[in-house]
Amino acid sequence: MKPTVEVFIGAPLAGSEARFLSKLHSDLTSEGQCLILANFEVVRNSTSAQIDFVAVTNKRAELLELKCLSGPVFGSENGPWKIEDTSGNLVTYPGKNPWQQAKDDKLIVNDAMHQYRKRFAGAPSPLNGRFFEFDASVCIYPKLHPRSHVTHGNFKAWVRSYSDTLSALRTRPLTSSWSLDDWRRFATQYLRLTPVSLEGAIDPSFNLAQHHTRE
Repeated sequence: MKPTVEVFIGAPLAGSEARFLSKLHSDLTSEGQCLILANFEVVRNSTSAQIDFVAVTNKRAELLELKCLSGPVFGSENGPWKIEDTSGNLVTYPGKNPWQQAKDDKLIVNDAMHQYRKRFAGAPSPLNGRFFEFDASVCIYPKLHPRSHVTHGNFKAWVRSYSDTLSALRTRPLTSSWSLDDWRRFATQYLRLTPVSLEGAIDPSFNLAQHHTRE
């Protein structure tokens, strides 16, 4: 019998990502069959994206750009974000604008889904147009500080506290042409992710030999 929450990884997780996976896995256990795709790379032409998580329930699929932040966060859809450090100073959040990152990652995954559909007979097309039906979010974990002032985002990508992300996965249906089986085949056949237990996913010493033998 398959576990209620199936996990597929590109590489084992450690630190805050491992803790987040454990929490998400636990919170989705009561939701029936679910999939979590974690810590994998998607290549498009000369660019690539490192995807933190894609969570798939019977109600919706959502790409999660994880940001583990405990203090106030300030940012819009453009330009750098800032966070308030423990001394009360505003400092620039390192790296790319998180909303832009989630939006761009969503497009790259959407393109990968089209490539998968071309290679494997029977993979469904989007219901309308060229965009598959899944959301993307900047997921602030463990929660968005009440003094934060960040964009809510839009249909291209959202900015959500973990609690709101979980609520969306549980209660906000997003009709899609892809079933859980389609996502499972996409994860294993195209992305070449390894199905593992939760313990295997968060163990840095996990042996990926089984993954490499399939390539």
